[in-house]
Amino acid sequence: MESLTFCQTEGVDAYIPDIQFRKRDERFADRDRFKGGRQKEAPFSLTDFMFDPDRQRYLCPQGRELTLHARSQRNRYRIYDVYHARPQDCAACPLRERCLSKPSASRRYLSVPTTQPPNLLDEMKAKIDSPQGKKIYARRLAMVEPVFANICVHKHMNRFTLRSKAKVDVQWRLYALVHNIGKICVFGTLN
Repeated sequence: MESLTFCQTEGVDAYIPDIQFRKRDERFADRDRFKGGRQKEAPFSLTDFMFDPDRQRYLCPQGRELTLHARSQRNRYRIYDVYHARPQDCAACPLRERCLSKPSASRRYLSVPTTQPPNLLDEMKAKIDSPQGKKIYARRLAMVEPVFANICVHKHMNRFTLRSKAKVDVQWRLYALVHNIGKICVFGTLN
């Protein structure tokens, strides 16, 4: 959030994807095919629960009710109403594995975002999901991400061992130097 605020105050035209970006982008729809083994069923999301406006409660996919537990809970940058089920309803539920976040959890908690004006995160999501944002991010994927992958994953230079900004800056430049020397060795020589 601090990055978005800084970019806005400094007038920087930034395109910063959020954690869920690849889940919303249709270009990454088949990304799970590269994962080996048997895939678990997707856990239930908010859309799988039905809201009963008369009694101000949610019904789970099994038909059990979730009652209001807390109003206006702040979680990072959003405000939620939190609903929860009774532990005895979840104890013998056949959908327990898909519904609960952990096997040791005793009940289902459901966080429902309250209506609020759009914030910087929402604006950045709309910007990165726009055709222009997708085009710019595609360029980043082709130009910038392979460099970080090479430095961090292939060359195992994935952490800084020095402290202070000046020393880390020198260490980062050495990482970049190693990367560039590797590119010269593979793709050509100095003229």
